[in-house]
Parts: sequence; C-alpha cells; structure tokens
Amino acid sequence: MVTTEAIRDLDEVCEYIGRNSEQYAKAFALRVFGVADSIRRMPMLGAEVWEYRDPEIRERLCGKHRAIKLLKS
Repeated sequence: MVTTEAIRDLDEVCEYIGRNSEQYAKAFALRVFGVADSIRRMPMLGAEVWEYRDPEIRERLCGKHRAIKLLKS
C-alpha cells in the first residue's frame, strides 16, 4: 500500500526535477515505482530502518530517497 503522503512527496520531487528536465523526472518516477514493486514482491530485501530499531520496518533506497515499509506479522 502506498500512502497519500508518499504520492504527494513523489509528485513534489518529480515536479522539482521536472523544472530542469522532464525526462529525468519521468525516469526518477519509474525508478521509484520499480523500488516500490520490489518491496511488494520481496519485503525482507530492504534494510532495517535504524531510527526505529524494529526488524518489521524496512527500507529500500532510491537515490537519496528512501521507501519505507512496515511488514505485517
């Protein structure tokens, strides 16, 4: 599940990138969706989020940005 906040953040980042290059903004969005899909398919692939110190909260990096997932037990 993708949160409304995550979609809003992605829109803002892509809008910022798009000021200089619409092509790079689209490529970044596709890369983020690829990371999100990999989290859906392989949730344990990411690292623990150190701020929470909880193995049920995982992250995957996408450039300087993080996609964070709460695993359901």
